[in-house]
Amino acid sequence: MKEKISDFIWEYFRNPVRNFSTSVGNLIKWFPVIWKDRDWDDHYIFEVFKFKLEKQAKYIKEKGFHTNSDLDAKRMMLCVKLMEKVQEEFYTMEYMDYEDKDFFFVPTGDDIEDVLGGYYMETRLKKENLNDFFKKYPLVYKKIVTDKKYHIFKIDNEDLTSYEVKSRIALNIGRYNHERARKLLFKTLSENIERWWN
Repeated sequence: MKEKISDFIWEYFRNPVRNFSTSVGNLIKWFPVIWKDRDWDDHYIFEVFKFKLEKQAKYIKEKGFHTNSDLDAKRMMLCVKLMEKVQEEFYTMEYMDYEDKDFFFVPTGDDIEDVLGGYYMETRLKKENLNDFFKKYPLVYKKIVTDKKYHIFKIDNEDLTSYEVKSRIALNIGRYNHERARKLLFKTLSENIERWWN
């Protein structure tokens, strides 16, 4: 008789109260993410996915239901970090850390149609250290320079200055590294996602 009473209490009181409490807690946790969510950009898909993976990684690490829970949590957080890099286009823009430029607006003059209210933007290179950037990725640099299929930004134009060639190599390296980060992200997800929840 005690078992039946205990089962009745668990089924009709404790379990529903616990589920209700968890659901309300989830609404509160998810509210800021959903509030900022928009339907027009991949950025927001990553925001939802990152939030879910971070929560899941923390839960799996704390509860430790299976022998690989620590490793699974680390892989989830790797995916979160890769999502951030892809979202921010970190690798695409990384080469800019090796350049120092001034940006300024110049009046168009009377004989040119108005651009940006009579101004156009110019850049002036003060200093560049792209060779250090190339040293950071020696194998990618070699691949970009020797294989034309990676020349999204053409580098074999005779009219380009030596700086422009270096700049385009850096752009191609950034693009290549961005693609690698995205592929690693989805490869890691593809190989692991179904067993993370077991």
